[in-house]
This record gives sequence, structure tokens and C-alpha cells, in this order.
Amino acid sequence: MNLLKNTIIAQAIQLGFDFEQFTNDADLHEINEALYDFFNENSEKLPRLEDECEVNHNGRTQHVRYGDFSVDGEIVDFAANWHKSPETKVFHSDFVMEDEEDGLIKTMHLYYVVGETEYNTNL
Repeated sequence: MNLLKNTIIAQAIQLGFDFEQFTNDADLHEINEALYDFFNENSEKLPRLEDECEVNHNGRTQHVRYGDFSVDGEIVDFAANWHKSPETKVFHSDFVMEDEEDGLIKTMHLYYVVGETEYNTNL
């Protein structure tokens, strides 16, 4: 992710990022990495986005893929949510990303909808 854009630099400064921490010979890669770490460490201060994204399950592992973001492992306990209302959003993954519309870094929160199960519908 290239974080060296005017909108992102201004956002980082507004959130307290200090560019003076770098020496005169710091390269752009080093600054970009520091910005990425800064936004991850301050994700709760970023604007929040939400989107639906299924958690795929095959065998012993679960997988989530959303654009460039992907994660494997035990992501959610489906059984803990089967009894909830079919419209219930279960949040399972979050990450920082650039919003292409306004050029700002935001935190994306992914969820799946429980849907109808044998435990939450009248048979």
C-alpha cells in the first residue's frame, strides 16, 4: 500500500504522526512502513467502514478474502451464532485500507449475516 499521498500524509499528521522522527537519509520505503504501522496502531481513531463478507469453511480451516485482504485460520465460531436472528451481523475481521473515494485511510470491519438456520426459524 502506497501511503505517500497528500490526503494520507495530512490525515497522519492530524492524527499525530511525527515526520521529524526520521533522519535526513530515511528512504520512502521506511517512511511508508512507519505510516502503515501508525495507522494500524491507531485504527480505532480512523473512520469506520463495514461490508458483508462470507467466511468460507473447508475441512479444518476458515478463509476470508476481501480485495487484497485475506486471512486463514479459526475466524469465527458459527455454532455460537446459529440461534441469533437471521439478520444478525457477526463481525469477524478488520483491517486498515485506503478508501479510493476520498483517499483517506479507514478501518474496514467485515461481517457475515447469520441467515436462516434450523435453530433460529420456526419449523
